[in-house]
Amino acid sequence: MNNQNINKLIEVREAINLLDKGKINEGLSLLESLCENNRNYHASCYLGILYTSGSEKKNIKEDYTRGLSYLLKGAINHHSDSQFFLGSILEARAKSKHQVKNAYLWLVRAKKNGSEKAENKIKEIEETLDEAHLKEFTYYVEELESIKDEKKYLNQLFSNLNPDDDMYELMKKWKEYFNNKRI
Repeated sequence: MNNQNINKLIEVREAINLLDKGKINEGLSLLESLCENNRNYHASCYLGILYTSGSEKKNIKEDYTRGLSYLLKGAINHHSDSQFFLGSILEARAKSKHQVKNAYLWLVRAKKNGSEKAENKIKEIEETLDEAHLKEFTYYVEELESIKDEKKYLNQLFSNLNPDDDMYELMKKWKEYFNNKRI
């Protein structure tokens, strides 16, 4: 782990210490600042987990869309923990094979970026798939693997979302971002 990465983890630890001391607004503000201004994807990952699950102890209500938004911010920037947690949360809430396939994609990316936890989750998913679905999932990942295909992948994902899907609102917000992003 390089010094820059260590410093980013130390910054997140400082924010968590504030949260643990009951200084919720200060801790959240610091995490949001680290995420937005410093591109600290450890901070965005922590915020993503915090908001997708909520915390009674910290008096933070679950905000699934906001949490996924923070996780996606780290995931698209190759942060393996963000990719792992995004994939895991999407898989846990999946209501269709298409949603599991998108979760699988993020888990495979997490594994390629060094997440050991992702490998076990990928195996769990693969054990539930028949041969045809496994082949489809594998092809999907291979097809969308490069960053240049990211815009195509996300546009495909956006076009396949059902307005009743809990990801719909999040993806509407991100569609605008990705269509304007230079890749």
